[in-house]
This record gives sequence, structure tokens and C-alpha cells, in this order.
Amino acid sequence: MSADVADPALDQSPLDRERLHKKGVFLKWCALVSPLLGIAGSFLTLLLIVTLTRNASFDDTWKAIFIVLPTAIGCGIWAVLYPRSKRCFALSAQETLAIDLRSPVVYLRSFKDDRDITVRNFKQFFPLWRLLHLIKLWGTVLNLFDTRTEEEVLAKVLSQVGPVVGIGRPGEKLPQLGAARVYVGDDEWQKTVHDFLSQAGLVVLRLGKTPGFFWEVEQSAGRMDPTRLILLVPLSRRKYRDFCDRAATHFSKGLPAYNCSRFRRLFGANLLGDLRAMIYFEPDWTPVFVDLARVRSPWRHKLRMAGRRDLLNAYDWALQPVYRQLGVEWKAPSFGPARIGVVLFKSIPVLFLIGIAVLIAVESHR
Repeated sequence: MSADVADPALDQSPLDRERLHKKGVFLKWCALVSPLLGIAGSFLTLLLIVTLTRNASFDDTWKAIFIVLPTAIGCGIWAVLYPRSKRCFALSAQETLAIDLRSPVVYLRSFKDDRDITVRNFKQFFPLWRLLHLIKLWGTVLNLFDTRTEEEVLAKVLSQVGPVVGIGRPGEKLPQLGAARVYVGDDEWQKTVHDFLSQAGLVVLRLGKTPGFFWEVEQSAGRMDPTRLILLVPLSRRKYRDFCDRAATHFSKGLPAYNCSRFRRLFGANLLGDLRAMIYFEPDWTPVFVDLARVRSPWRHKLRMAGRRDLLNAYDWALQPVYRQLGVEWKAPSFGPARIGVVLFKSIPVLFLIGIAVLIAVESHR
């Protein structure tokens, strides 16, 4: 597919690309060094406090705050700079399609969702019951350091089908992470969508409510084979009903009823962000509604899926029927030394409890 790039900031010459690469390298090193400097700052602060307060009274609360503050600032700088450094290295849709010659996976959404899906709120990380569950609470704390967006996770899973591409928001200086972007003018985006749909091996629509998005729904439903279409549902029950009232006529058998478990969302273990469900279609356009909070992989895959982000596992398993319809072989997650290290690190609370149990048992037999 060829498309004119509308934004001069992203119509880059080789020199501009080289400068952006150097900027990404600089930001990446700054991000990696910041937590180390923060830890060193906390250690020096500890030494300073011990020296100054040896013969003076000082509130322990303020001591703890001053000691932790440099590390917190360093981690905060890392959380800001590291994702931005990755955006500097992101390939365009044209570059991605030139490297990977498979039929693309086309990701369509409202542009406003590019901002919304990168915001990670407290509720998203701390479902209510995790606060009362030592092991799950530890996993939640570790997820605070996961800078991947929903779209990045989705693109990783769908890369088994083909390269994931989409249209970028006009005017942005750096592409968002996830689907590789192509940038076109207001008078070209509809033609670009048509070009994408004519080549697509799979089309994924993240439900929204803008007029442009409803046009994309109409075009996708009218042009695509039903087995090559997926709808992602981030909407509440009321908003989903409003969407169906407006868009269901584009699907020959309509859209399914909303069937998300509020209980599982509130008290369950899944950290699914804003996404609630997925809809795929059988060859006769029969829709299938999948509540992502109910997705559970079988025990034979539990070890391979251990240590991964909950949203990644939910996508990975929920998309298997789609893979079968497309004739794509589902690949189980690899389990190498790096994954083993992650699993062991996330198992620290379990190892801690086992250690306490062993100590109690030893003491009781003395």
C-alpha cells in the first residue's frame, strides 16, 4: 500500500531518522540510569541522616520519606522516558510491511483512544481483593513497572497472524506503540482504509463512537469475510447498547447481548485495563461474545503462561478460535531462562511463605 504522509514531522529523511534514533538511544540510557542514580541517592541520604541525627531526635516518618524519595523520583523518570525512547525506534507501516510480507492485521479505532489507553489508573492496578491477597498484591506491584499499553499487548499477540498496522493520529510528533502507523491527510484516510481492507488478513476494531469510526465499521462489515473481523469492547453495558442500536444493522445476524461479569471485573485476578470483551464471527456471521475476565487457559499451559501480563494471557487464549478459522497455528508461549527468572521473581511471596513454614517446622521439632 502506498499513502502520502501528511505530517512533515513524520515524513523523515534518512538524516532525520538517524537523529531520531540517536534521541531514542539517549532517552533509553537516561531511563536505565535514572533508577540506579535514585537508589544511589537513597543510600547517600541514609548515610547523611545517620550522620546528622546520631545525637538528635528526628521523626522516623520523615527519615523514611527522605530516604525513599530519590528512588521514587528515579523510577518516575524511568516510567516517562523509557516508553518515549521506544517510540523513537518505532517503524512506520510502510517499513513494517516491507519487512513482513504476510497479509497485515489492520487495527482501527477512534483517535481519542490513543490517549485513553495509555492512561493507567489506580483502579486498573488494584482490583479490590488483591489488597487482601499477598501473592496477587505482589504481582500487582510488579505490573506498575510494565509500561506496555493495551495496544502493544494486542499487537504482540496478533503478530502471529501478520504485521499489525493502523492509521496514525494527525499531528503527533512520535508514533504510539503497538500497531505500525501510516500518516495521511484528511482527504486520504478513507482511501487508505480501503487499501488496508483490500490487503488485510484480519481486521480488529476497538469500539468507539465517532462518526469516522462508524464509517470504518460499515466498510469493514461490508468488505471483510466474517472470520477475518474482530470487535474489541471497552464499553459499559449502556454504551454498548447504544453502539448496537447504531451499528448492528451492518451485521447480517446483528450483535450479541452484553455478557460481562461485573463481579469478576471487581474481584477477579485479571488486569485487563479498559477492555471488557471481544466479539468474533463464525463463517455465517454468527457473533460470539467473549468476556475477557472469564478467559482461563487449561492447566497444561499454566506454567508457560505464568509470569506474563494478565491481558496478554487473556488475548492469547481468547483468540484461538479466530486462529483456527484463519488456518493459523497457535504457538504456545516460549519458556526459556528469562521467563524462568521472571516466574521465580514473581514467586517471591510463595518462597517467603514456604521459608517461614520450614522454619516453623524445624523449630517445632527441636
